Amino acid sequence: MKFDVEHIRAANPKIIYVRGSAFGNKGPERDVGGFDGTAFWNRSGIAQAMTPPELEGPLAQGIPAFGDSIGAMFIAGGIAAALFHRERTGEALEVDVSLLSAACWAAGTGIDMALDSGQMMRNRMPQSGGNPGNPLMGNYRTSDGRYINLCTLTPGPHIRSFFEHIGEPALADDPRFSTAEALMENWQEASEIIVRKFAEKPYSYWREHLKTYTGQWTPVQDFFELAEDEQVLADDIFFEIEPASGGKPMKLVRGPVQFNGEPTRSTRAPEVGEHTEIVLLELGMDWERIEQLKALGAIS
Repeated sequence: MKFDVEHIRAANPKIIYVRGSAFGNKGPERDVGGFDGTAFWNRSGIAQAMTPPELEGPLAQGIPAFGDSIGAMFIAGGIAAALFHRERTGEALEVDVSLLSAACWAAGTGIDMALDSGQMMRNRMPQSGGNPGNPLMGNYRTSDGRYINLCTLTPGPHIRSFFEHIGEPALADDPRFSTAEALMENWQEASEIIVRKFAEKPYSYWREHLKTYTGQWTPVQDFFELAEDEQVLADDIFFEIEPASGGKPMKLVRGPVQFNGEPTRSTRAPEVGEHTEIVLLELGMDWERIEQLKALGAIS
């Protein structure tokens, strides 16, 4: 349909031309189609990294449009940079973003570490307990089978606060756990204690009780709980639009960038052909001609 850069630039040489593809605009697979499940999740190594070695096969991508959403943000950033470049230099750029390149960037730290060390980090099987070397990182099971995630990457400043919050303040002075070095050396012993303590009380207790803990942690939630999360609601991460059919408003996730702290306000997308008649009437076309075009199937 002559949407290539040569025909577009012939019409307007200042157009910024953007390609979103599966595998990029160079190489033998530049014309091969793909989805985020192929180019982003599996081809990139992300699926393999997310799958514990004990499982027979790779985990499937559990979130639709995962790579598409990330790639779209990279496209938006590339367009913004190209607009700035054109404003400063007058040059119109071509912008390329592929699902494969988006995945490689998203997983870049893991990829870089693997290539440097010769070892690829893999996900572990789910368990209640601390990560090797740091018991204040890991998922801990509560008495009702839910999980709290501890992610205190630098445990030293938070040792006393943590042990106080799990009801074992004396452990903050125990030479096995009183410093970051000792805690990391004796991480298995500490992890066993923490597993026991978390298993004594339900998820709701820990979710409220840990709010005053000085280190980093989070409740493990599902999407339905997320939609009611007080912090999510306070940050206006969701917005509502009226559906075309009427009825209850749809709750949707806004884009991750917020400007001036203002919540997103949007309307629904139009239905196919919803405004065709209005636009043609505004252009001066009479109703009889519109009816003729409808009968011919030229418009809906």
